[in-house]
Amino acid sequence: MKRTTTLISVILLFLISIPELLLAQSPAYTPDGWAIVASYTIPGKASGLAWDGNYIYFGIYGANGQNVHRFDPSNGGNSLQCTGTFGDSYGLTYKSPNLVTIDQPSSSSSPANALEFTLSGSTVSTLPLPDHYMSGIAWDNNTWWVCTYYNDPGTVYNLTSTGAIISQFTPPANQPWDICKQGSDLWIADYNANMLYKVATDGTLIESHASAGQRPSGVVFDGTYLWYCDGPLGGNSTLYKVNLSGTGTPAINVPTTTHNYGTVSIGYFATWNCQVQNTGTANLTITNVSIPAGQPVTTTFTSPQTIAPGNSLTIPLKYSPTAPIALNTTVVLSSNDPIHPQVTLTLLGNGVYQSPHISLPALSHSYGQKRAGAYSRWNLPVTNDGFQALVITALSINSPNFILDESIALPITITSLSTKDIGIWFHPTEGINYNASLTITSNAPGQETVLFGLSGSGEVTNYPIGTTLWTYEINEGFDNSPKSILPISDITGDGVMEVVVGSEDYFVRCFNGNASGEGDVLWEKEIYSGPIYQQNCISEISDINNDGFKDVIIGTAGGDESIIALSGKTGQQLWKHDTHEYGDGGWVYQVDSRFDY
Repeated sequence: MKRTTTLISVILLFLISIPELLLAQSPAYTPDGWAIVASYTIPGKASGLAWDGNYIYFGIYGANGQNVHRFDPSNGGNSLQCTGTFGDSYGLTYKSPNLVTIDQPSSSSSPANALEFTLSGSTVSTLPLPDHYMSGIAWDNNTWWVCTYYNDPGTVYNLTSTGAIISQFTPPANQPWDICKQGSDLWIADYNANMLYKVATDGTLIESHASAGQRPSGVVFDGTYLWYCDGPLGGNSTLYKVNLSGTGTPAINVPTTTHNYGTVSIGYFATWNCQVQNTGTANLTITNVSIPAGQPVTTTFTSPQTIAPGNSLTIPLKYSPTAPIALNTTVVLSSNDPIHPQVTLTLLGNGVYQSPHISLPALSHSYGQKRAGAYSRWNLPVTNDGFQALVITALSINSPNFILDESIALPITITSLSTKDIGIWFHPTEGINYNASLTITSNAPGQETVLFGLSGSGEVTNYPIGTTLWTYEINEGFDNSPKSILPISDITGDGVMEVVVGSEDYFVRCFNGNASGEGDVLWEKEIYSGPIYQQNCISEISDINNDGFKDVIIGTAGGDESIIALSGKTGQQLWKHDTHEYGDGGWVYQVDSRFDY
């Protein structure tokens, strides 16, 4: 009987010890008492936090590392407090009436110093510390707590007021960056682990919490709330206010924040059910859904509505277009998430007519004054803002001085929200005004026949040698300079030669030689990674594709390093010879197509 009692006692003792053993072995034990109740954006990579009873002070690591800012918890505002004599703040603490940071000297063989300075930035004193790579300091009843973050593992020291080591321990992770006291315990912000650790003064882990962002670099306790900061290098930081007796923190997550409804016909609607998740540890309350006035978007969602942790709901957003215009608006979801109190949704789409519909940029176009005898082309963009395909079956102009481009092939089919250009040439022959109408015949209901006005005037005058007849500005690339200019045989049928230009922006362009005012690009060809480098890199050759027009040979430099034949009529590539066939290839500086070998 005695043996049995002893055995039962041993078993009970072992079972009682299991939770304590598991707790001691767990590096990420997180009790329920943690709730972020507010967050604030603060400037720079904040490093080190200090509390003086009224304000929180934070230093900077990186750019403007000599600055110390003051944050007012009563209104969330911050301002520059002072500029210190140090290069970066490696932790910060309040030692009435001054602040103290860790200053690392330039030589890694020299120990860091605890640098005490006034609230105006003047140095008061320095105290040598045990190591060089140190960050994180807390003044605690006439002793110091300081941290070493390199070499691994890190070290936390308790020092006398004169710097003598009282005790030391290894922290839960290797990069302790700031430290503070709460009662008889310590909080450590670990920069690389992205964690906040609460430990006893002998290093025993009490609890741990993941930081909301990356690289936590400051922590302080104000007697009621724990404050910490995190954020990326090179950007602003976030300061968090934590209720250590809280029941958790709500966290909103919207998996998709942009939705495109596509094309929706007027009189119809489309609905997007926006999913909203609570990935936090406390109830999330959606307090408002804000839709800008005048937008064709509505919702049946009523607020407030609460989402329990781990759950989600959907917010229906209904798009009902009333006009054939694009939708590009934002909807704002507001909640009690202290870190992301607002989430912005972007809504896109296009309202269209149900049937084919012609949309023109204007009712008419004026070419202005053009040189008599010249040909000037303008492209009329025709858009179908209907849901069904638009088919243009006929085009006609009631004047011989306005001519449809020969490239137009009927019928022209334009799908929903697509645009086709209709090229129209103006050819004045006298110094008079010209007016005409373009008639567009299509399958658009109510628009079976659409008239578009055309006008212009001719100019008859003498042009002395050197007078500018037309110009064109190349603005496609970082270097737009023309490198080769060559006249080629007429391709428009007006009896005037055209002009081919090769430029450093990797394009070859053919211009209407008989333009007036603004140059007309008849065709253009992009040469990937290979510009025309000099004048002799373009040559005209006899018709090689049997279309009745002479063609063009070009030589390219850069990465292309090729000889290319282009159609003189359209710019289409006919053939290409890559010089990389021979070793590393080479820049082609000159082409000559005068002889048939």
